[in-house]
Amino acid sequence: MKLEGIYIRLRTHFHNVGEEEQVDVTMQQLADDLFYTLRNLRIIIKKMEEVGWLTWIPGRGRGNRSSIIFHLTKEEAQLQFFKSMIFDGRENEAFIRVETEAPSIMLELTDWYYHSKFIVYYDPAIQRQFINIRELITKENVAIYCSAIKESLEHATEGFTILIDMNGEKINTPDVEGEMEELRSLVVSKKPSAIALYTHAEYMYPYLKQRMDEMGHNKIFPTKKEAEAT
Repeated sequence: MKLEGIYIRLRTHFHNVGEEEQVDVTMQQLADDLFYTLRNLRIIIKKMEEVGWLTWIPGRGRGNRSSIIFHLTKEEAQLQFFKSMIFDGRENEAFIRVETEAPSIMLELTDWYYHSKFIVYYDPAIQRQFINIRELITKENVAIYCSAIKESLEHATEGFTILIDMNGEKINTPDVEGEMEELRSLVVSKKPSAIALYTHAEYMYPYLKQRMDEMGHNKIFPTKKEAEAT
């Protein structure tokens, strides 16, 4: 299960606890309630702390109660969870589930999906940046495109992985090469651990390889799953 999904389970379990409100609990009690082993739960809690979703205050001594403070709302976690599903190519499932599981964020998710000609999504849990280009990048829209990428890169930490989906004929026109070069330089300056492009269009490989070589990277994959495995 994705980290967002586990966090949603936690917030559902503690539905009467607000954000920034401290609640006492034992690690064993939490493991029993969520059906996790103590070892796995400790790993999960540590990951959630690392991305700033919660704070865990361990109790002193064996069996003493610890405390947990939630920083992320359930709705924020749900929004990230369903965005992640969409990036996995499960759009239909995401919109069917959000209608019943999280109707309060339906409008926001729909607006994000249908009004974006391209989608930028940063997953802090796995330090991956996803860029899904949904239209031809031209002189008319390149400024908006670059602005969104730059804004999203502000959240990326050194060592992150950026995955770029360029399916079909969705490719840059020659007259935006100046803006794309500036954007490539910005991406490289962030020191990502890998930059991966994935596309089902084999005829695009030479074009993409040239661009990857310019950036000092050369990772092209046929599917998102293989790209994520980097």
